[in-house]
Amino acid sequence: YDLITGEPPPPHGAGVVNLYTLEYFRLLRARLAPGGIVTYWLPVHQLLARDTQAIVGAFCGAFLDCSLWGGTGFDWMLVGTNGLAGPASEEGLGRPFRDPRVRAAMADVGLEVPEQIGALFIGDAVFLRDLAGAQPPLVDDFPQRIMADAAHEAGAVPRAFYRQVMDARAARERFARSRFAAGLWPEALRERTLAYFEWQHRI
Repeated sequence: YDLITGEPPPPHGAGVVNLYTLEYFRLLRARLAPGGIVTYWLPVHQLLARDTQAIVGAFCGAFLDCSLWGGTGFDWMLVGTNGLAGPASEEGLGRPFRDPRVRAAMADVGLEVPEQIGALFIGDAVFLRDLAGAQPPLVDDFPQRIMADAAHEAGAVPRAFYRQVMDARAARERFARSRFAAGLWPEALRERTLAYFEWQHRI
């Protein structure tokens, strides 16, 4: 496949945790064509910090070029590829915005120009491996590395921690320094994208 996008139920649902493990992410990568892309929903609004760290560690164990992107609020997206090479062309990145139907759908979620997509960047593999830290990755043999009951306790989800992770001004600096972003984003577009992190910060 050229593209696999995953939005399963949150990992605390019965029988769902194995759709967030290292083994499952490796299966996804094995089904990708050369240069193919996987995107995967990360619903941190329902996860403890160690849950998120275990899932991130699992994803980055399968995808060496793992990266993290913002969505709406505390819905994030993990992205990995099977050797995607770049940079992409500005013409190609701008093409969806010239299709009236796609443009309207993108505008509904607040994306009107390609620069805004770049400003959803939170971090690349260097940042994510630091984020995962020493927490063991989520694997099939240890599904209880995800603490379902604890996450449902009032105030258990560490929103302040997640806000710090998604701080757009810090993400701007990571985007500017990222070899990953430089390898995929056309240089001129990358320079213009930097200004849009301030808008993302306000959002």
